[in-house]
Amino acid sequence: MASTNFLQWNSTQANQESDSAYLADSQRTGGAPTGVEFPSATANKLFYQVSTFIAALSNSLVSKGYSPMDSNISSLQGVLANIVTFADLKPNLTSVSFSTSPQFNAQYTNGFELDLAGNVTSSSLINYSVGQILTFVITQGSTAYSFVPPPNITGWIPINMNPGTSTVQQFIVQENTAIVPLSTEIGVILTELASLSMSLNKTITDETSSRSFGVIYTASSNLFVNVTGVISLGVGHTATIQALVGSVPVDTSSITNSSGMTSIGFFVPSGSRYIVNTGGIGPGDNVSASLYKWIETIGV
Repeated sequence: MASTNFLQWNSTQANQESDSAYLADSQRTGGAPTGVEFPSATANKLFYQVSTFIAALSNSLVSKGYSPMDSNISSLQGVLANIVTFADLKPNLTSVSFSTSPQFNAQYTNGFELDLAGNVTSSSLINYSVGQILTFVITQGSTAYSFVPPPNITGWIPINMNPGTSTVQQFIVQENTAIVPLSTEIGVILTELASLSMSLNKTITDETSSRSFGVIYTASSNLFVNVTGVISLGVGHTATIQALVGSVPVDTSSITNSSGMTSIGFFVPSGSRYIVNTGGIGPGDNVSASLYKWIETIGV
């Protein structure tokens, strides 16, 4: 158990000056002169005040698991170094000079502000500690520039590419030293996207004119599919466009008593089979449907 040998002097306050007497005491204000008696009441008040403060400080450290002892001054200094002062606190935001490969040093700050004056082709983050919350403020100039984040950060969202805008992102250093987004919701989204082999900032959109209704296709990559069809109907008739991934219906759009376009959109995991059908219900089943647009957005 933690302990201390610093004790209070004269804990009963016997034979010592009152606060008012000590305040007016000439030896307190001018010091004890040579060859003059140093009254015990004055000494007791002095030793009581000094020892009370030291004992209180020592006991507060004991309650936090430290053991301040007078046996070794170096050890005592090491214990007292655990007292946190304003000088020990890191500023929450520090300006970083622009370069094409800036270094973010987390030893002396919890946040970094960088004004872009060109493209940042690489960057690094060093001297971070477990539990530290890191803030990045990346500001565009009158011209928009690109920014490559430190490679040891997970879940960095691409910065705003509009001139004059600022992008703010925060991360926390986990026990295993992984650096992840501070927001739980962002972390969940990024984890889910990673599981789908998706990226936040790169997609390929292809308008696939060769696709047709009623044909089964297989997704070679994760797909977001949007299909628009042109429907011609008779009175009292309802027509539908329906998508199935595997055997599971995932989206349906209907149109009734009129003709026109209707659209559906759905997600297909890589390797899954999918189909888009058209159909109708009504007098004479007089419905015709033609494909207007089939767009596949491929996550890479």
